[in-house]
Amino acid sequence: MKHYLRNLYLVKSDPDLLHYCMQNFDQYCKTLNQYTSCNSQSHHNNSRNTQPRLLWISDFTANGDNPLSNQCKSKYESTHITFIHAKHYRQILGQEFSLIIYDISSGVRANPWYAVIGTLQLGGTMLLLTPTLALANLPSALPMSYVDSQGEGSTIIKDGYHSHFNRLFADLFNQTFPNQIITNTQQLHTHLNEWLKIQTQRLTNDLPVSVNQQLSIAISEQAYIGSHLAKKLISSFIGHSSSDAIGEMSNIHLLKADRGRGKSDLLGQLPRLLLNKISECGSDLASGSEIKVIFDQIIYITQSNEASHTIRNGLYRFHDQLTDHENRTENIGPIQVRFCAPDDPSLFTDIPIQDTIKTLLLVDEAASLPVYWLQQATAHYASIVLATTTHGYENNGMGFSLTFLPSLPHYTSHQLIKPIRFCAPCPLESFAQNLLSPVQSSTPALPLDGGLHMLNHKQLLVSPELRTAVMECLMEAHYQTAPDDLQRLLDAPDMQCGVYIRNKQFIGCIWIVREGNVHDKQLQQLIAQGTRRVNGHLSVQQLAYTYGIGTILNNQTWRINRIAVLPKYQNAGFGTQILAELLKVAKLANIQMITSAFGASKKLLRFWQHNNYEVVKLGRQVNSVTGLVNAIVIQPIASQITHELMTHIQEWHTVSQEWNGLLDKDCKQEILQHDKQFHDQLHGQLHGQLHGQLHGQLYDHLYAHATNMIKKFLDGSRSLDYAEMYIYWYIQYRVKTDTLTRQSAITPSILIDRYIHGHSLETIMTHYQLANKKAVIVAIKTALQQIASLIK
Repeated sequence: MKHYLRNLYLVKSDPDLLHYCMQNFDQYCKTLNQYTSCNSQSHHNNSRNTQPRLLWISDFTANGDNPLSNQCKSKYESTHITFIHAKHYRQILGQEFSLIIYDISSGVRANPWYAVIGTLQLGGTMLLLTPTLALANLPSALPMSYVDSQGEGSTIIKDGYHSHFNRLFADLFNQTFPNQIITNTQQLHTHLNEWLKIQTQRLTNDLPVSVNQQLSIAISEQAYIGSHLAKKLISSFIGHSSSDAIGEMSNIHLLKADRGRGKSDLLGQLPRLLLNKISECGSDLASGSEIKVIFDQIIYITQSNEASHTIRNGLYRFHDQLTDHENRTENIGPIQVRFCAPDDPSLFTDIPIQDTIKTLLLVDEAASLPVYWLQQATAHYASIVLATTTHGYENNGMGFSLTFLPSLPHYTSHQLIKPIRFCAPCPLESFAQNLLSPVQSSTPALPLDGGLHMLNHKQLLVSPELRTAVMECLMEAHYQTAPDDLQRLLDAPDMQCGVYIRNKQFIGCIWIVREGNVHDKQLQQLIAQGTRRVNGHLSVQQLAYTYGIGTILNNQTWRINRIAVLPKYQNAGFGTQILAELLKVAKLANIQMITSAFGASKKLLRFWQHNNYEVVKLGRQVNSVTGLVNAIVIQPIASQITHELMTHIQEWHTVSQEWNGLLDKDCKQEILQHDKQFHDQLHGQLHGQLHGQLHGQLYDHLYAHATNMIKKFLDGSRSLDYAEMYIYWYIQYRVKTDTLTRQSAITPSILIDRYIHGHSLETIMTHYQLANKKAVIVAIKTALQQIASLIK
């Protein structure tokens, strides 16, 4: 059994060895392909063995410094070898590979590494190409913050700083895979010959009895779950009348499984399973000799055509029912099958909602999709199967579990346990779990006094209990937790984690990111104009650009990236206690303000406002993960941040909300009480100024900043999206001033329609016969340039 387990090897990447790799891998795959050509042509009914494929992951460069330069990639790429950049790992989700080569010269990145091991088949091998066998000495693969890097965009760790993540990876590798190191071509040749032998056995179904027995148990489990799922889909459908609204039907099913358990393959089998189950049901579902179709259309949602590879393997296994085969459309008996990408507009436009009753939507890797897309799908389709893992490589998997699933009125859950892609217990799977998502049976008692303890990177590295407690808390309590998070907490110089303890028990954690402290005035100006952006500094850069105030980048700032309390301790005030403790620590560290950015749910907004954080930015665009607009809040620390800066932000945040309210006037958008009070106060001040001294201090300040931002829009250094609130304020000011002073200055009608009446861009395009948004921008610029006072 040992030889058929998946393995991990370190390979010293010297030129001779790499040359051997390039020359032989494609030939190995061609040799193995001879054993599968017959099966692939006939779609053999019982075969689950796909063609041998090789995945090579590297940072491709054009200068040839990297062994896998673009020239080499083009020379050796074939139908059997897939080359990807590490950051594009999502492209291969749902696929299967016999051999994976990961060039870690630039360091190991947790997210792609964790993702790709799930695609490795029975007896497969991952080779880590490394210039040094001392993994702890590899550079960190994380991009550094601007103030922590040696240059713009640098990923080089400063002298004397070592990657704690690489050290942890090396220690666990030595424990799990002792002596699995390849340093010369002879060793690689020996190992690959053994790999070739095992893959030949796999592809010819000539595996040992013990291996076949384990796989048979997994296949039986898959068959049982598949039959049960098909039965539930049919019975749930029959339980509703054709007149039921989509929202009234409850035919949503969740198919959960860890990677390699056969969930995608099972999705491919579902059309045949549904037809078989209908036939078994007899006269209730049949009319004479013809089957009464429950679903006349099945739509598969996959991230890409390549990601549908495993689904198609399950679909084509029963080729006798396959007719009219095309690339994206098939017919399985009387059921039409379509493959669609999530962004296919026809999903929600071509089929009216009332005509989707007999359509079944099958979504692969559902947790990798935005929450708002999933909510749109459940609102449009009555019958859905969501197949997914719920944490790990999808990056926003916990958004699926913590945000989307609780929003459903009802769903039925099904789970696959046994691995079908490989044998268990799998050392590679155990290694990944121990490294990135360790599980504890209970909350540990920690040797720390009560209160908030800010940890350094070394403390997290040397304490498995602390590391595990933090990762478990983040995974259970936060919607967007990924393997990269552990790597950031261990390596990123600008990030730090704090743990909150009560009675020796772990309650929750807070993760802060150091921002600001950028004193280059030219850089500040470029960031405020939107012509530059540096690594890190999310909140202060966003505020600098939105409100045109580069000086905010001077301030030493802590951004709260995550705050999480274990579910059993939630709603007991511990989040408030953690924030209060953090404020004390920040004052001692001479931090000038604390910020946070998050999806603006009502509950979260109330939480931050309850803790005296001011909402200073509320976006309009819906976040793809949360399905909410983003908010930024600030806690200014007394005597450390100027009143003038906060007043400037508050003034223009209020104008921004007033502008958004004008655009959303028919949507009854909720206005925060704080914003409303400030708006009322400001409106009273402005109205008084208009009736009295038209150019008082407040108006002079607002006027000067608005016209400055508009000039930047006119010269192309500020986008329309980030200039419109200033244009809105200026046009409102101009029209009100002209009305009160009985002047007859003419404001172009396009500006009146957009910034007084709040007409949408679509309405403006139609009315003024403008082809697109770009044409609208040109028309608005032309209209603004007609106002002489603006360009003086």
